[in-house]
Amino acid sequence: MDKTIAAVNANAAQQPSVRAKVRVESFTVFGAQMSATTYTDRPNHRHVGIPYMVGYKVYDVRKNVGGSWVATGVTRNLSQSITIKIFCDRWETGNGLLKLVTAIDRPYMEPNQGTIEQIVDFFLNGHLTNFIDNQVRQQISSIPIMNTSTNLQFACNTLGRNQIDPATTKDDVIVYSDHQSRTVATAATAALNRIDVKLISLKRLVARDLRGAVLYQPTETPALEVYANTQVFYRPLSAIQEGQEIALNAQPLTVRTPGSNEPLVLVANIIQNVAVGTQPTDSAFAVFGPTTNYGNGTRTIRIQKFYTVPADPRTGAKPRLVPVDAYDLIVQIVSAGNLTTTLESATPQTPGTVQPGLLNQGVQGTIRKRGLEGDPSDPSTVHPSGASAETK
Repeated sequence: MDKTIAAVNANAAQQPSVRAKVRVESFTVFGAQMSATTYTDRPNHRHVGIPYMVGYKVYDVRKNVGGSWVATGVTRNLSQSITIKIFCDRWETGNGLLKLVTAIDRPYMEPNQGTIEQIVDFFLNGHLTNFIDNQVRQQISSIPIMNTSTNLQFACNTLGRNQIDPATTKDDVIVYSDHQSRTVATAATAALNRIDVKLISLKRLVARDLRGAVLYQPTETPALEVYANTQVFYRPLSAIQEGQEIALNAQPLTVRTPGSNEPLVLVANIIQNVAVGTQPTDSAFAVFGPTTNYGNGTRTIRIQKFYTVPADPRTGAKPRLVPVDAYDLIVQIVSAGNLTTTLESATPQTPGTVQPGLLNQGVQGTIRKRGLEGDPSDPSTVHPSGASAETK
């Protein structure tokens, strides 16, 4: 951060009209919290987030008047939100590693005119404040917004946080562990400990807007992407028109039966712009829990398209998106129920700690490894999918 501020000030010193200096006024860290991603087109994962708020002071603002730099007495306050997130990346593969992600927002300049500035600004019809604000904004735009992602070489499949003393953040810790479990393997338990999701077919429905125009094209060649929990299927499809149905003939997606409080989540994406990238155009999802035997049977996932109805100045109606049924994905779910028997490994892990300085100077909380033996059970430690460590 010191290097960044020094670079901003060096850049500001070269400006021809207005020059200002920036310094850090405050650095506030908030308590670590468990959270989760909120995607609608892919699996979501839990993570630990540590929010920070950095306060900056813009001071010594000088204006070039006829070649002389005249002090204005103007100051400005800036606020910048920084969040550090810790994930257990790829935990579902059995080879999870901690991943550190930083999310940095652009600084926000707070309007805080001083008395002298307000008086001068009044006689200049508001031009002084606007001019200075615009110049300062240009200079602080050089503060880099570097969202980074770093994989750490620490194995994990559970993740959590412990605030210890809620009154302070100094003793907050992020806890993780690598609980390698083993299942009692018999032919019977193997069959009971799995769910097979077979993709049967995809049918394109008749989808029109208010004018009767086809959504989106008369002939489409999209790709189909389907998630069954963390298992994924992807296939570019042949050309398809309204009313046509494509047999998928795909290998089933096989997932381990979730824990007693966990669902089977199916996500279906229709990707129209395959050549551009893999960002889904339209998505739908379905959730099946243990009370329905995880959706056992034949199911239909209906995917909608959207078109825009523009604003109407005569009525004051705002623009809106209108959904229209567009594709039906037919799947067959085969689930024998949730009768999983699991034993933890008898080999204890060695607890250890990772000091914040090894990861990022801004991380003030400790990341601590939790062993299987010798450590008390921590209910805040959960699998990134949401299950507690004790239910794995």
